[in-house]
Amino acid sequence: MPDINSIKSINLAIVIVDRGKGKRITKLFNKINVPYQVSALGKGTAPTEMQAYFGFGETEKDIIFALISDEKTKTFNAMLTEELCTKKPKSGIAFVIPINSVSGKQELEYFLGEMEE
Repeated sequence: MPDINSIKSINLAIVIVDRGKGKRITKLFNKINVPYQVSALGKGTAPTEMQAYFGFGETEKDIIFALISDEKTKTFNAMLTEELCTKKPKSGIAFVIPINSVSGKQELEYFLGEMEE
């Protein structure tokens, strides 16, 4: 039975930015060796007053999903804040959802890009 402290945790990072800025996000993920990312095109459907409240000027968005370890999550957050000035209004939104279960050690290593070839 593996030691509970040695098990790595994995997160799903989701970043939503204005259309065209998604490439910058994938480059940041690549810099810290996050191997699995999926980009999707999105379109906002919120009423104009809600868009203004949340700081979304454009309705066309890039949505980037990535599987990322806890250690890399902290690094990515710092890079994202510096690179895209996410503390400024209207720069986008990023959040992380912890994934509590992966079917096995080999799958976890695969998702984190740590599998030996």
